[in-house]
Amino acid sequence: MIDRTELLEQARKRVLLPVVSDYGKFKIMEEVMAISKFKATCLKVLDNVKKRRKRILITKKGEPIALVIPPSPPSKEKGWLGCMRGTVKIKGDIVSSVVGEEDWEALNIETSP
Repeated sequence: MIDRTELLEQARKRVLLPVVSDYGKFKIMEEVMAISKFKATCLKVLDNVKKRRKRILITKKGEPIALVIPPSPPSKEKGWLGCMRGTVKIKGDIVSSVVGEEDWEALNIETSP
């Protein structure tokens, strides 16, 4: 395994592709692209990054200025059907009416023949 200083030195000498620090973890970039080429083919490059899931380092006069990374995979969201399952607790009878039939005015009205 190559230590950090040796890795950085080799990257500076262009023996290896540029190294990018990601919170203390050093990664060797798989592809490097000049800003002029990126500008000319931006949409195609972005599509390729998404499809291949590989990072691209954008440079200006040999200096890194941007890192194009693929988006994180979308989270699978549950559908709305059944999303409230287990949140309701039924207590008592939910079918019969709360008041008796004698309290309903509509049932007490006599129809004339």
